[in-house]
Amino acid sequence: MKKWSVLLVLALLAGTVLACSTAGTAVDRTIEEARKEVGAGTRTPTLEPEPTQPPEPSPSSIPTSEPSPTAAVIAATATPVPEPTEAVLPTYTPVPPEAEQPAEEMTQGVRVLDGDTIAVSMNGQEYKVRYIGINTPETDQPGGYEATAANRALVEGQQLRMVKDVSEVDQYGRLLRYVYVGGIFVNAELVRQGYAEAATYPPDVAHAEEFVTLQGQAREAGVGLWAVEASPTEPPPPEPGGAAYIGNANTKKFHYAWCDSVGDMNPENQVPFATREEAIAAGYVPCKRCNP
Repeated sequence: MKKWSVLLVLALLAGTVLACSTAGTAVDRTIEEARKEVGAGTRTPTLEPEPTQPPEPSPSSIPTSEPSPTAAVIAATATPVPEPTEAVLPTYTPVPPEAEQPAEEMTQGVRVLDGDTIAVSMNGQEYKVRYIGINTPETDQPGGYEATAANRALVEGQQLRMVKDVSEVDQYGRLLRYVYVGGIFVNAELVRQGYAEAATYPPDVAHAEEFVTLQGQAREAGVGLWAVEASPTEPPPPEPGGAAYIGNANTKKFHYAWCDSVGDMNPENQVPFATREEAIAAGYVPCKRCNP
């Protein structure tokens, strides 16, 4: 039994030695093959190092003069929105009437129609003009002749400056105007002299209070139509050698010699009459304006 144990141990030792020898031979063969590859110029491949991220710059190293494209776009398109503030309305300062500059018209070629109406020539055309804010008697009414004469004394042969209020014309198509001759306000002057009354027709009321005041002063002073004695209803007698009535051969109407229509009449068409009856007998009819 002892003999077999020794033999088993010897066998195990022999196996171990054989295994070590075989391993050593394999190692020697691997080394020898590696030497041959090196000698033949074959390079052993090496691994490329992985790229690394550059370090992030510190706050002090970030450039400030050249913003990034995104920042530039934002800067170009962004519009600051101001905070809402309370609106401040402008203060209105009334302009005094004397400082206003209304549209003016300069006219010539005046023809007086009655106490508050004239005819003017502008741009080669004749216009009838009714004074704003006043009223005078018609030519066939008491005081009408005197009012017409007062108007004629102020404007006939003068250059006029006319100013509109609000309305352009009245219901008869006459221009509505304030009329000035130099520094004289004709509308107001007729009221001041007592030949016109204040007549207010809105919306043309720029001088209404002034006219009312002047009328009160004229009435208190008893001037013009406010005189104690009634004004004559008949015109004064014609000048020596002159006709009392003038007929128009074209229209077959006859007029007082002082009627404005006579001044517009062609001298070749004028037919003188000494009496009213003479004119009627000749087939003429009375003028409706001067009512002879």
